[in-house]
Amino acid sequence: MIRHQETATLARSSHIIRSGAIAGVIAVVVFTVAHHLFTSNIWFSLPLMALVGASCGMYLGWSYTLLTPSASLRRWLAYNLFYDGAFLLLALTSVLIFEPVITMAALIADGPPPSELTAQALPLTAFFTVFTAAVETLIFGARRLTQVGAMLLSTVLLMLFLGMNVAIIGLVDISAAGWAVVAEFFAYILLLNAVFAAVFALLERPTFVSQRGANL
Repeated sequence: MIRHQETATLARSSHIIRSGAIAGVIAVVVFTVAHHLFTSNIWFSLPLMALVGASCGMYLGWSYTLLTPSASLRRWLAYNLFYDGAFLLLALTSVLIFEPVITMAALIADGPPPSELTAQALPLTAFFTVFTAAVETLIFGARRLTQVGAMLLSTVLLMLFLGMNVAIIGLVDISAAGWAVVAEFFAYILLLNAVFAAVFALLERPTFVSQRGANL
């Protein structure tokens, strides 16, 4: 009986991890298409971004599985919205504590953010990584070491690949027109998360539906 339960748990975890990876890749593809249509062509970055999307998706799915023994669509959406709120709070904190050192025009002209900006914002990014994981622990009730570790790892990946760019916003002198670029940046983050959450929910629909039926 115990072996059967362990096998079922392993199978569920593997399926959710796979769903997370697939959803992450699809989200990246949709983001790349949107970026091509509205901003610029970044198809050359698709292979690397797909790898990042799969990795982040896998760990988000895994951490969600560990945090939530029984799947819930509402809890899954709340889990994703939590990270959107964390990125927004990180941007606001960056604007409040940093003084601008570069104009938006210069930043866009130079391409990716200079390493000096990333290094200057690194302490804030590191603090927010730990802070986000700690708050998430309280909100979603992580108690076991494996839960905390999975959640921290997911947060580290998201902050590494998205949060680093968010943290430098306060270092940029943003004009009225420049805020449109910031809004566009956050729109892309929301698009990534929305597509990821929706695709994951579709792939895991039987699990969500069966759990909803069990709760009725």
